[in-house]
Amino acid sequence: MKRFYKEERGFALALVLLITTLVVITVLEFNYEMRVDASIASNYRDDLKALYIAKGGVNAAIALLRQDFRTDKERHAGQQVDSLDEDWAKPEMTLQIGKGVATGMIIDESGKINLNEYLKESEDEEDKSGDGKNKGGGEKSIETKEEQKENIVRRIFDNLSVSNNNTDEIIESLLDWLGESSEDNPSIEAYYHSSPSPYDSKISLLDDITELILVKGMSKNVFYQEKEKNLYEEITGQEKDETEISKPFPSIFTVYSKLKGEININTAPKEVLLAFHEDMDEETVSEIIDKRTEEPFESKDEVKKLSQTIQDIFEDKPEGLKGIRDLIDVKSNFFRIIAHGTINNVTKTIEAVVFRDAKNDGRITIKSWAEF
Repeated sequence: MKRFYKEERGFALALVLLITTLVVITVLEFNYEMRVDASIASNYRDDLKALYIAKGGVNAAIALLRQDFRTDKERHAGQQVDSLDEDWAKPEMTLQIGKGVATGMIIDESGKINLNEYLKESEDEEDKSGDGKNKGGGEKSIETKEEQKENIVRRIFDNLSVSNNNTDEIIESLLDWLGESSEDNPSIEAYYHSSPSPYDSKISLLDDITELILVKGMSKNVFYQEKEKNLYEEITGQEKDETEISKPFPSIFTVYSKLKGEININTAPKEVLLAFHEDMDEETVSEIIDKRTEEPFESKDEVKKLSQTIQDIFEDKPEGLKGIRDLIDVKSNFFRIIAHGTINNVTKTIEAVVFRDAKNDGRITIKSWAEF
């Protein structure tokens, strides 16, 4: 009897220990799940807060652009003039919003080349030469507007510091992608279909400049102007070639502009200025940049008076190249806003392109919006 009683007590003790262990495990698991749920809820809350802080940054940028439009007319005798010395063009802006911080910048899209506008087949095929010269390589022929714009794009590709040396291939592929090519090229479609994820040529306007990476002849290194490092550079972390790197394509090209694609000479990068005309040189570009840094151009005629070189290339030649008068402007209407909202180490970014309508008191219209 005593033996049975002892065995019963031993069984009861083991059962209590088992139940206690199960309760502890259940409590710990429940506690863990609560902590995970609380963390998820906290992250979601901070994500949402960061997004709204970024939206606040976008709204602040829009307000700044509208204010700039109003003050422009006061500063420039009733004319709209946009330049890189204005408040909206600061490299980085910071705004405290509650317990969070909004940072970001405004980038002028009107100082870039709109590829949708600058790459079009000439309407008169008999006059098309592609390089401003007769097909026989002799005297210069009369350059059409389409040829002038295409040649500007060609010069940019030719002058890139990181290049595949295949300007003709890229131009031909771009014209095909845009649906501007007058001839079918089976090799282009074959290239797209042979990729790991096959696709077709778009045959339509570019919606975003990053589409260029998909075009035959283009590469990410060229698009972002990043040199491939050799073994020495990989090991040492030093670059042998100290050549100045061209700006990446998003800083040179755009898909937004006015109908004729005029470029704001007050904000255009060096690569664009140098490509305006085959007789444009580094010295003249430096003069333009120095002048607009000191005081922005307020009219096209001010640009013409800057130097003899610009006077020579400003107007169309009766039997030669087109001048730059119709290519340039001194105001902007498309802007890219990049806003970051940060709170509790969580950051959300909004990238938006807006149109400022000069005919409607500077009203802002959002053309594109991306959150990430």
